Amino acid sequence: MVGSAKLNWKLRNPVFDKSRVSGLRINISLRFDKTLIRQLFREELMQESVIYQDILQKGEIRGELRGEIRGEKRGLERGKRSLISTILTCRFGTLPDNIGEKIQSLSIPQIEELSRELFNFSTVEDLGNWLDRQS
Repeated sequence: MVGSAKLNWKLRNPVFDKSRVSGLRINISLRFDKTLIRQLFREELMQESVIYQDILQKGEIRGELRGEIRGEKRGLERGKRSLISTILTCRFGTLPDNIGEKIQSLSIPQIEELSRELFNFSTVEDLGNWLDRQS
């Protein structure tokens, strides 16, 4: 292909157009507002670009990881509360409802502090007094 025939082929070739548009979009995105970029480029064309798909996939992976981390953190927090409640129930028998509610409302650092202090309590009243001081 020579000259204008080669240029016409490139202009009509959808792969060439998509890659050219993708590169242009990246350069523009570094300088202009997202709203302007969306006005200039059709969404379908943007979604078909390899770079868009790569960015989308990375975002999905990050979102999944954040969700897993949050889920693990919540699970650990529930586990700590459950373990403290189990130990206290074994030590003092069935705990009054108000004590259980106070334990459930403690922050994780307070739960960890309670785990260090719980063997210093002789009675449920000692536990209740400690919980009252945490409020």
